[in-house]
Amino acid sequence: MKKTLALLCALLLLALAVGCAPQSDAPAPDAASDADAPAASEGEGSLDFVALNYYIRASEQDDAATVQAAMDEYLTETLNCTLTVYPVNDWTTKMPLVLSSGEQVDLTFDQANTGYYTNVANNLYLPLDELLETYGQGIIENIEANCPGLLDAPRVKGVLYGIPCEKQTAQCEAWYFRKDIVDKYGMDISSLKTLQDLEPYLQIIQENEPNMVPYYVSAGTGVNMEWSTDAIADDPYRYEELNGAVNLLLIDLETGKVINHYETDWDRDRYETLKRWQDLGYINSDAATTTTTGASMFQAGKTWMISGGGAPTTLGTYEQTYGCEFEVWRSTGPIANTYQNTTALTCITRTTADAERAMMLINLFHTDPTIINLFNSGVEGVHYVVDENGRFALPEGATSRTDTGYAYGFETFFGNMMLNNLWYNEEADRYDELRQYNRDARQSKIMGFYVDMENITTEYAAVEAIRTQYAPLLKAGVVDDVQATLDEMNEKMYANGLQAIIDEAQRQYDEFIADQSA
Repeated sequence: MKKTLALLCALLLLALAVGCAPQSDAPAPDAASDADAPAASEGEGSLDFVALNYYIRASEQDDAATVQAAMDEYLTETLNCTLTVYPVNDWTTKMPLVLSSGEQVDLTFDQANTGYYTNVANNLYLPLDELLETYGQGIIENIEANCPGLLDAPRVKGVLYGIPCEKQTAQCEAWYFRKDIVDKYGMDISSLKTLQDLEPYLQIIQENEPNMVPYYVSAGTGVNMEWSTDAIADDPYRYEELNGAVNLLLIDLETGKVINHYETDWDRDRYETLKRWQDLGYINSDAATTTTTGASMFQAGKTWMISGGGAPTTLGTYEQTYGCEFEVWRSTGPIANTYQNTTALTCITRTTADAERAMMLINLFHTDPTIINLFNSGVEGVHYVVDENGRFALPEGATSRTDTGYAYGFETFFGNMMLNNLWYNEEADRYDELRQYNRDARQSKIMGFYVDMENITTEYAAVEAIRTQYAPLLKAGVVDDVQATLDEMNEKMYANGLQAIIDEAQRQYDEFIADQSA
């Protein structure tokens, strides 16, 4: 029976692979997802009906029922199933209870920092490799074209338990500078290589724009770990942060040793620079405590730059949001790493009613523009209209997508982001640029590695409490003596179990490398 079902499903997926509704002037997907309408008739009667449930991390939408009805109709025609969507807002509190209750959960969103690895360890999710090979060929083909290496990130001991969203796969920190200011003072943003290279420009702003903070920091959130500094300019990719212990542990790729972030020349160099900037008045004096965001300050014209992700799609978003042109400095990467690519996973649980159909459904969301646009944008004429250029636009009377009653904002959480139709204010080459960005990204040398804290949860909690006490002060540049502060911080962290954390991470890393070499 299973062999017959697999054969019938394979025939159905061949029909589905040709896609569906045309995308007007939206950039054509790669060959793996080129589309006409799916031939539902070839699959009719071959699959027993099944009702599936999907849990997402989102707030309830006022008009979700309209979209739910349209999805049920479409999925009944294509896969003889329905998919009831359950948005869960208080995710970290409520979702563990749902997963442990034994009730039917077929598909669920998850990510590394909200329980993915714990849920895998607790045997709540099905292994997906065989299901993917049989019912997910569209996923495999599209990911190879759009997001190389993506399927390696969520593997646990070599086994896949979550299907990642096809989106930005590379992590990259960037600063966005007002182009009118850059042009006014003849700044060469393209010449910036390290954090210290920015200093002359901060001086220009201080001396010539008295109403602007040269470098605004909110509640100690400035200068992320990834920023290159003079201390590592000759070997900027020697270190990688360890997923599961981000902001605390690094792997030295030259030696294979796990090290404490706060004992590196890299860190000391960064914090010495920030202290100097604070002393010179380039950073706001309340940087360690203020809750006023950089976005608010930028919109008020009180600073000239704002930080953000380095994906090419971010530039257009920022220019639309802030109403000005930007020059961009991408300080690092991009690097496709485990952390970035375990932020949006879809898992099939042990309590599913039909694992095969669940994987077929995930495959549909990676290959079929109709279901993607329905799920993310809603129903045409109700939640959006199509303009003369084939772009989606707001219906009459709506000033934002929220006004339509349906705006999950889930484009980068599920399926293939690049199948979404373009909106009226998006660049025509949006997805082409994103694909190229993903393909050009440097691939992590430890893709798929994650530090499991299960054996050291007490130590990790104690160390993190200390780290988060000192880090905002260091990032704001408000400490009296950087080295003395780092020494005090490290002494306390070691006294509360940091060495045990390093030793456990080293053990897991050595095991991971051995498995990779086997």
